Amino acid sequence: MPAGVVPPRVPDERQLAGGVTRRVRQVDASRTPDLPEIREAIDALDGRIVALIGERQAWVERAGELKREQDEDAVRAPARVDAVIARVRELAVSAGAAPHVVESTYRAMISAFIDLELGVRRSGG
Repeated sequence: MPAGVVPPRVPDERQLAGGVTRRVRQVDASRTPDLPEIREAIDALDGRIVALIGERQAWVERAGELKREQDEDAVRAPARVDAVIARVRELAVSAGAAPHVVESTYRAMISAFIDLELGVRRSGG
C-alpha cells in the first residue's frame, strides 16, 4: 500500500441471500482518499473480478461440453437466465450494490458466456 494510505477498516461480514456470508471492506470515512488511491483500489478489485470471471468461464465451458448433444435452447436457457438475474439482484441489495447495475453487468456477462458456451458446444471442446 502506498505511503500515507490508510488501510480500510477491518472487513465486516454480511449475510447475503441464500445464506452466503461475504466479507465487506468498509471505506474509511474519516479521510478522503485522492483519485490515484481510489483508482488503485478499483484496479485491485478489477483483478479479483477478472479472476472470478475466469473461474466462472471454466464452469461455463464444462457446461457447454455436457450440453453438446442438446439444442441451442439448452444453452440459452431463458428461465435459468431469469433465475440468475433475480438472484443477483437480491445479492446486490444485500451487498449494498445498485441492483440495476448488477443486472446490466450480469446480462452482458451472461450473453458473452452464452456465445462462448455455444462455441464450445459446436467445436467439440
